[in-house]
Amino acid sequence: MCVLAEQAKVTHIIGLSRGGLAPACIMANTMGIRKLYSIGVASYNQGEGDVEDVAGEIQMYQRIPTNDSEIDRDAVVLVVDDISDKGHTLNHVKDNLISNFACKHLTASVFVKPKTAHLPDIYHKLVPDDQWIVFPWEE
Repeated sequence: MCVLAEQAKVTHIIGLSRGGLAPACIMANTMGIRKLYSIGVASYNQGEGDVEDVAGEIQMYQRIPTNDSEIDRDAVVLVVDDISDKGHTLNHVKDNLISNFACKHLTASVFVKPKTAHLPDIYHKLVPDDQWIVFPWEE
């Protein structure tokens, strides 16, 4: 269990689709949090043939409705992704959350790369910038 998340009294978890959904669900179950949301966001363009995926423009294709009264001033929201590679996705979603809701927030990812523009509040492990990670839920 993450002490920081427990101390912050997280009330809601948002998983970033697709990679952050599995860790967000695990964290929600472990922490006993039933208010689990998904935000659809894509920051990689799929390569063709033997070309690997490359970083692209961030696209939010699913959002939390801004009139959602569940996420209010007293809410503490944990935003979860699988990796903070460049960090642009977590920054984009965090900025969107701040502009649409008056809640407190934390960010989390399983892995972090040294050159990330967003160091999550909670993460499991730092990995080299040149390491490509394939998660079990991607297979």
